[in-house]
Amino acid sequence: MTNNVLELVRELRVDALYGKKKHYNAAERKQKYHTYIGISSLVANILAGSILFAFFSNEWSNWGKMDRGASIFNYCSIYCHSNFFQFSEAS
Repeated sequence: MTNNVLELVRELRVDALYGKKKHYNAAERKQKYHTYIGISSLVANILAGSILFAFFSNEWSNWGKMDRGASIFNYCSIYCHSNFFQFSEAS
């Protein structure tokens, strides 16, 4: 009976180790996807903002161009920081 219990404990340890590795690999995969999607969406936002800025820049005064350019830069930098530091998952 003692050997049976020890065998069950060993099997439980192995199962727990495999479960831990599965969760670790899933977290690594999620982090990788998060990085790829975040970078691609950042590039898409920068391209869209640049295209809109170039499209409408002929109609704006110099102060308007600087204002829009600064707001695009601020938006992209805030998006980069929030994507990099992942503030929503900090807790």
